[in-house]
Amino acid sequence: MTRREQANCERWEPAEYAVGYGARLSGIPKLETSHRWWQMGRDDADTELLESARHP
Repeated sequence: MTRREQANCERWEPAEYAVGYGARLSGIPKLETSHRWWQMGRDDADTELLESARHP
């Protein structure tokens, strides 16, 4: 991976994160080929849903 590619991977993309977060709340399955920030948003929503279920 070049430095430019690495810099692009490390750049925060809140729009992608929000779409991934919303995807989890809508029940859209996780795709391994999706954008890194999309996956992180979806994972955070999943964690929040699991914790909410544990602590009603």
